[in-house]
Amino acid sequence: MRTVENRPLYIAKLFEKSMSGVGTNEKMLIRLVARYRDPRSMPYIKQAYEKEYGKTLRHRIDGETSGDFR
Repeated sequence: MRTVENRPLYIAKLFEKSMSGVGTNEKMLIRLVARYRDPRSMPYIKQAYEKEYGKTLRHRIDGETSGDFR
């Protein structure tokens, strides 16, 4: 039901979930990036993420990743 109401916000929350807490759920983050990399949908997801969390999705991912994984 949440995906029907606001799909970009739902996906933005999934991105945050993959990076919250101790450590990063790398498998989940990789799946999300691969699945939603479409340039037609990603701008909406980025906008929803920034509105919800007050920082850019790129900044958050950069802070959670390093080395070859980044």
